[in-house]
Amino acid sequence: MNKIKLEDLSAEALADLAEQWKARQKAEREANKKDRETLETLENEIVDEMFDEAKPVSDNLISFKRRFLEKTAPLIAMKIELGKAAPDQDQYSFKSDKGRRWVLRYNHTTRYDDGIQAAIGYAKQWMQDQIEDEKSKRLVGLIDRLLSKDQKGNYSPSNLLQFVRQAREMNEPLIHQAAETIEQSVYEDMTSISVLSFYKDDMGAERKLPLSAVKA
Repeated sequence: MNKIKLEDLSAEALADLAEQWKARQKAEREANKKDRETLETLENEIVDEMFDEAKPVSDNLISFKRRFLEKTAPLIAMKIELGKAAPDQDQYSFKSDKGRRWVLRYNHTTRYDDGIQAAIGYAKQWMQDQIEDEKSKRLVGLIDRLLSKDQKGNYSPSNLLQFVRQAREMNEPLIHQAAETIEQSVYEDMTSISVLSFYKDDMGAERKLPLSAVKA
């Protein structure tokens, strides 16, 4: 295939090529715009369609979970009264003679309030006077890591509690004060209630019913 050299073309031919190129670019832009509009339309339709389908499912899960909690509340009270359960358990189980089992689980997470800043201040104040040798430098580094924030700007509750445990072993009043302040600031918060169902299949193996009501 012979290549066309621009220097061999007349001004009129060059102008014609330029117009063709502009027309082609315009057509491609319009086609691309049309494709984006089609994508937006399809996306809107699917998102709304699936939401409309999911909403009653979510409502049914919420309603089911509420009924489950209401129906099992008297059972839990009887279990506690008869000494078969404690009032402060994280979960309660219910079984039938058909090999079916339900588990009601209270999910918790550890959080902290603004008092944590005072605790960090006490620890930092103590650390400023401790670096004398390599051993004390490593100790300060360990404490500093436990009291550091993560990438999201939050303190790790598990690290804070680990610091409290280690601080109890140190004969340092300021560190003890930091530990006490952390203990006063860290608290447990219930995040959700899980309702889990299990059954036995034809082979007698226990299976989990694919029923997710954790967030409902």
